[in-house]
Amino acid sequence: MSAIRAGRAVLASAAASVAALALVAGGSVLPASAEGPPGPTSRPESSPPPDPPSHRLPQPSDGQLALTASDTRTIPQRLAAAGADPALGSRVSAVVLDATTGAVIYSRNSSLALMPASNQKLVTAFVAISTMARDKTLTTQVRTNASRNTVWLVGGGDPALWVTKAREMAGTTRSALVAAGVRTVAVRVDDTLFPPPTNATGWKPSYLPGDVVPVRPLVVGGRNAMDTGLDAGVIFANELKRLGIGVSSTIRGKVPTGAPTIVSATSPYIGTLTANFINTSDNDYAENIHRHSSLTVGKGATWTAANAHALAVLKARGVNTTGVAVHDGSGLSRSDRASAATMTSLLLRAKRDAAVAQVFNASTSMPTAGVSGSLRTRFATADTQCARGKVRAKTGWLSDAIALSGTAYGVDGRERIFSIIENGAADPTAARLAIERFATAATGCNPA
Repeated sequence: MSAIRAGRAVLASAAASVAALALVAGGSVLPASAEGPPGPTSRPESSPPPDPPSHRLPQPSDGQLALTASDTRTIPQRLAAAGADPALGSRVSAVVLDATTGAVIYSRNSSLALMPASNQKLVTAFVAISTMARDKTLTTQVRTNASRNTVWLVGGGDPALWVTKAREMAGTTRSALVAAGVRTVAVRVDDTLFPPPTNATGWKPSYLPGDVVPVRPLVVGGRNAMDTGLDAGVIFANELKRLGIGVSSTIRGKVPTGAPTIVSATSPYIGTLTANFINTSDNDYAENIHRHSSLTVGKGATWTAANAHALAVLKARGVNTTGVAVHDGSGLSRSDRASAATMTSLLLRAKRDAAVAQVFNASTSMPTAGVSGSLRTRFATADTQCARGKVRAKTGWLSDAIALSGTAYGVDGRERIFSIIENGAADPTAARLAIERFATAATGCNPA
């Protein structure tokens, strides 16, 4: 199973279309300000495989939701049929709410806490925007000493620092060194903003670096390096060499207090980064932002601190936390737990909070069925195509966990918040299609 890390490509092209992003701070649109995308890499665990031909246009069985142009069942009746689909297996949690009133329209095992897979990113996003200003930026710096014979590349936790930006920083550094009469320097990498990386509880060793890289505050271009800090240092040093500056060594080293800054590079706004990882399900972005939320309130950037902060914010904001366990920001952890009741509670709170709603509702944020992000190629079967453009939801996929949580826009003009999470289905592809039929049922649409 593999997929392109599309998140970086979205940010790369966002500069031209960012006006559509409804992330407003002080009356101004939040820009993306990012650069070119890297090449494709593998995400073997967290990206679903393409549907085999036998699943592309399935004929509903007796246990499946059969939508026809003459279907006269009510939406609750359709949800009841879809929620009972045998393809989902027995470990299922599902809830549908009226988005205006919060009234429960459908419920199955509402409080059953399961692995939410990448639906965990909704928690990370909610916590981030509840904690940090949407226009907050992250800064990468190049600093030096009085003699200019050493330069420090200092990571600020920007997950969207492209190769071109790192090279631009090297170019500015080269000019400053030449002006000072310096032709050879030692390059030091300071990535001490985060603690040395360890795997989250519940991560498989095989996740690294294909699904997620070890979490460091310095990474260039979304590169799948086991040591992204030194990788960034090498890219920076190689550009200095290309520009005629000798580099005596490239190793880790903490920048001295008060060392002057040669050049800085700022990230896209937190609101933009958050919208991006919701849309494309980017694990690396989510794990960086997970730490920044905790750092912002002085809690530190360890797994323990970031996880505890996330849970504390959910509780403080009135989100249903029954059975919730937070062990990372991306949802790769097999120890994460959440129920459909938690996810719909979170989405209802998000809808009623202006700051969070602006990020979640942005055109470049929550994926749209058949249109954008991780739902662009979904809802492609005969009995779900009518829901294209009517469902905006966050996907979730592990080899034995599938989730979908978001909003269904009903043909009756009403919005519905829904969440459905299943673990351990016998046929994951069939379960994923059953989940799409469930979301389709929430819209009440009929096939053409």
